[in-house]
Amino acid sequence: MQNKPRRNISKVLSLLLALTVATTLLVAAPTKAFGLSSDTDPDTCQVWLGGVDQGLYSLKDAFAMMDDGPGNKIVVLDDISLSENFELSHQSFDFYVDADSLNFESYAINIWDGSDVTFNNCDKYAGISGIFVDCTSSDATYGSGGSTVVFNGDVTCHYSTLCVAQDAVVTLNGDFANTLKSGPVVCGTASLTINGNVKEAYGYGLFVQDSATAFVTGNVAVPLTNGTGVYATGNATATILGTVSGTDGVEAHGISKVIVCSTILARTWGICASGSSTVIAYGNVSSNDEGIFATGSGTNVTVGTSSAPVLVSSNHCGVRAGNYGGSDAGATVTVYGNVTSNYDGVYATGDSSEIAVFGNVYAGSNGVLAECSGSVQVSGDVSSSASDTSYCAGVKAVGEGVVTVGGDVSAPNTHGVWVQSGSKVTIDGALTAGVSYILFDNGPGSTPFGPEDYSEPTTKPGYLTYTFMELSMGDWDFVWLLDPNSPGPGNGPGSGPGAGPGAGPGASLPDPTLNTTDPDPAIPQTGDTLTLWAFALMAALLGAVTLVLWARRRQSAGWYTKDSSRSLH
Repeated sequence: MQNKPRRNISKVLSLLLALTVATTLLVAAPTKAFGLSSDTDPDTCQVWLGGVDQGLYSLKDAFAMMDDGPGNKIVVLDDISLSENFELSHQSFDFYVDADSLNFESYAINIWDGSDVTFNNCDKYAGISGIFVDCTSSDATYGSGGSTVVFNGDVTCHYSTLCVAQDAVVTLNGDFANTLKSGPVVCGTASLTINGNVKEAYGYGLFVQDSATAFVTGNVAVPLTNGTGVYATGNATATILGTVSGTDGVEAHGISKVIVCSTILARTWGICASGSSTVIAYGNVSSNDEGIFATGSGTNVTVGTSSAPVLVSSNHCGVRAGNYGGSDAGATVTVYGNVTSNYDGVYATGDSSEIAVFGNVYAGSNGVLAECSGSVQVSGDVSSSASDTSYCAGVKAVGEGVVTVGGDVSAPNTHGVWVQSGSKVTIDGALTAGVSYILFDNGPGSTPFGPEDYSEPTTKPGYLTYTFMELSMGDWDFVWLLDPNSPGPGNGPGSGPGAGPGAGPGASLPDPTLNTTDPDPAIPQTGDTLTLWAFALMAALLGAVTLVLWARRRQSAGWYTKDSSRSLH
């Protein structure tokens, strides 16, 4: 009985000892994780110079020991909090963290002057303000350049970003994230390769300028309300193997080039290109506003391939080449696939603005719109679901616009084709319209043409010719519809004069109504310019006059004239 109390005391002492040890471990662990050691504490880093073990040093001393020779290495053995920026100049070494964390306490990593450094275990770095290679946060030309840096592991910046300048070469084998600001910035003649993703960036997912290059094997993601996925300007080049997303998906300006191998998702512009830039995308392009917008001479956008077609979809304009009203035009856009939009499907405006769609176009407004010498070629069908008759048509060409459609045109609730001011439309399929078949717009009171209002002889073999001259401008408008009774397929899309993106605006045309074999030459021809201007002068003097345009159709029994009145007021 006397041994029992002793055994109980022994158990209590053992329990208290265990609790003491556990408490000590619990207290020590978090204290260490928050930076028990500083960068000046000794014996926290193992140092090698030229492959020879130099022993233990503080992190600050270890940095100071590094030169630009081979075989240099630093291994961090303890959790450390830095007290200032991580500064490296003309140094070469491998850096490892054999501890739980390296806390930068919102300090930056600055590397310049031909340093050659490999950072390992980057997922253990915490609190980095920014990383600057051959530059600073305020000056992108700091130092002599020539640095080569490799980051192995995920890198996260919390205030600034990863900035690479001059002729530096940087490789990141992991993901990059920025919780507050932009993704990587590359400038000068620098090169950045990210074998991973850019995520959680704000402002820009990737910004490339000057003659710099960037290559990303993963995705570049920016929230749809917070900035551009990829922005390139100057002579820069960016290649993204994954998807791109942002308020604007891709912006390319200057003579830059951007290649995206997967989908583009955006809120405003899926692709925005200007200033002789080039954008090539191999995946679908989707936007809440405009799918593709390209402007400026020499600007070129290509989406999809003939063997792997894509879809361009938007809530506003599907594809637009040239600025509204024809200013700053000249861009070329090629889409291998379909275009669908809740507003205008395809819109080319301005001299030399050209769009080619090797697929179908579906739109809620104008299916195809070409104006101010812009040109559009669609190899498939064009469909408009619009019910607005004051603006919309299946195909609309105004101001010397040129449109060629290889398939059918359908506009069940509005005009089929709307032509004005010296424009030309060629359709290789059937035309379906809910209001007017073809509207030659000559202002208020314009009379639509029906299927039978074509002229003979045709000006394009294999097609029916519909034509009209606007007296106010002296312009001829043309619509050529494939003749279903023609023995051959006609000349095909783009083969007629002035048709197709490659033909250019204002191509010379033969007089469509000149008939030297007319059995009744006393009847004025629509090609008789003096007669037409005489009628126009009468209209100006008298206030209103009806001009009788004489259309002629060859019947099996011979010639006859058809009265098609067009009001001038």
